[in-house]
Parts: sequence; C-alpha cells; structure tokens
Amino acid sequence: MVAGRADTPCPGAARLARLEAATLPVVAPSLLSCDFARVAEQLQSLKAAGVVAVHLDVMDGHFVPNLSYGLPLVESCRRLTQLPLDVHLMVGNVLEHDYLRRYREAGADVMTVHIEALRCRPLGVFGDRVVACHLLGDAALGLALGQ
Repeated sequence: MVAGRADTPCPGAARLARLEAATLPVVAPSLLSCDFARVAEQLQSLKAAGVVAVHLDVMDGHFVPNLSYGLPLVESCRRLTQLPLDVHLMVGNVLEHDYLRRYREAGADVMTVHIEALRCRPLGVFGDRVVACHLLGDAALGLALGQ
C-alpha cells in the first residue's frame, strides 16, 4: 500500500508478492543476453519456461566500464510482461539523477544499487519510491527495504 492511503495498492505489489512466494533460490535470467530484435518473444518464452522474474543489468559506461541499456528498455519490458523486473543499477549518481523514482515509474519491481553510488545520502530518501531495494557495497552488504 502507498504510505497513508490504505485503499491504494502499491504499483507492482502483486508482482513482488509472487516473487517473494517463489521457491528459493530464485534464478532471474538477464536480458543482457537476449536478442533485442525479439524481446517480446523472448519474454514470452521465459514466462512459458516458468521463470519467476527477469533481471535487467543497467550499466552507464562510467560506474562500470560496460554500457548496456536504460529506461526505454525497462519501460518496454514492463509493457510486454507482468513478470517482476529485477533491475540492477550499475550507474553513478543514483540519487542526483533521481534514478530510483525514474526506474520505479518505468516498471522496476526490485532494484539493486551499489552503496557507493548513493554518495552517502541517508536511506530515508527511498521512501515509497521502490517496492524493494537492495544495496551492494565492497563488503557485500545486503540490505532490503520494502514498503
């Protein structure tokens, strides 16, 4: 539920509930290895194969040396599937560019960010922007936040 409004379901809450109910460990195939000319077909194949979530590796070419895709692909995937989208943000300046809100609005259900990309801002900034968030750091710190 959105904070303060018991009658309004949180966007993606049903998808996240299905993901949390899945048998562990959950293996989420990465779209990084898909044929981008056939994304819709490949998402349908993943669902037919019983996949419970899809992983998207977003890389900006600065935080990590590789460059992949961004908001437009996440938006397209959200239109094409109701599978939970697990978005791994390997990008710098996460808060300065408002990426948590923007990727959430694009359709991300789970986001993983690297703690060093947050520039030491307090965790309270996440508020109701994401359904779930994981922070990664050099010490393999795992922290889950939810609504």
